Amino acid sequence: MAKRESGVGTEIKWLEDKQLFCQRFGYKDKAGRNKVKAIYGKSKGEIAEKRKAWQKELESGVDMAASKGTFGQLISNWLEVDKKKTLEITSYELYKSLINKHIIPELGKTKLKDLDRVRIQQFINSKDEKLSRKSLELLRTIIGNCLSNAVLDDIIIKNPAIGVKIPKKPVAGRDEVKPFTEEELGKILKSSDGKYLQNIIYVAAFTGMRKGELLGLRWQDVDTKKGVINVRQGAKYTATEQKMIVGNLKTEKAFRTIPINDKVKAALKKQKAWQAANKLELGTAYTNNNLVFTLETGEMVKGTQITNAFCRATKAAGVEYRSFHQLRHTFASIAISRKVNIKTLSEVLGHTNIQITYNKYGHLLEGDAESVIDAVSNYLAGL
Repeated sequence: MAKRESGVGTEIKWLEDKQLFCQRFGYKDKAGRNKVKAIYGKSKGEIAEKRKAWQKELESGVDMAASKGTFGQLISNWLEVDKKKTLEITSYELYKSLINKHIIPELGKTKLKDLDRVRIQQFINSKDEKLSRKSLELLRTIIGNCLSNAVLDDIIIKNPAIGVKIPKKPVAGRDEVKPFTEEELGKILKSSDGKYLQNIIYVAAFTGMRKGELLGLRWQDVDTKKGVINVRQGAKYTATEQKMIVGNLKTEKAFRTIPINDKVKAALKKQKAWQAANKLELGTAYTNNNLVFTLETGEMVKGTQITNAFCRATKAAGVEYRSFHQLRHTFASIAISRKVNIKTLSEVLGHTNIQITYNKYGHLLEGDAESVIDAVSNYLAGL
């Protein structure tokens, strides 16, 4: 019998025990080893379609063995090998949490060869009611980046996450802006008098800084002579190390210089005096980390401690509770009411782009950084 040409395959045979047609092909894998591929189908036409798809994969250089693995195996390996050393620890922890809580339980057992755009879209859609839009976008990014690497590694031909959409969500009720009035702020400050929280409230209300930026603020970043705060780092909690750490800001726009007024200077002066008194009393037991806002022991303040303390302060003041982040919204809302320039406001707030400011706060008239600070200062002059 004449030898069959390479790649032609054996004759298609009917397998009685499997109730399927079968055709076998000889080929060489990426290492040059001889392999045999068996293709099964309910009809000869199905065999032909599967053969075309398989040969296309073979010609593309796809790692056939790896493509048989599961998505769970792929994304777990991607996280540890490709991302662990490139992400900040808190970002790594967030990725790991989303992968373990959402992706692996629902997509983890799916074979890579069976993972398509529709399956990924169904997964994203199923999370619509449970997660925020930001979390959904991050899930899509994680899946897409992982699969992009799989394409580069010749594990799959194309990225099936391309084209996956994020379901539209109503704007109302998400990150609702409910600023404090001057009267409410006055009551809150009075109820927190003499505590470390009072000074951080002052600075937050008069600068619009984020909680993490305030907790990571160093004395060297405060220049009372020039009347500015230089935002250069942020603080965050890491579950892996179970402590607060300082690290880089997430975007280039977050690095900024914010003018401060006499009210803020006075609050910072009180904060420094409070720390000096604590240091004198505790001596060597005091933790000197050069941060502006600390506990009485000098240790870093956790975000949850600020949240809880602010909740107690609003309750004691008889003010409807809103999150500490609403101090940032209060700052922005007052600036808008005084018709300052939205581009400058965006820069002071450290937004990635002006569209974020437009989406949150609307249109403003022209002004400069000082006018933003002055507008808020004039409004809150009685505090």
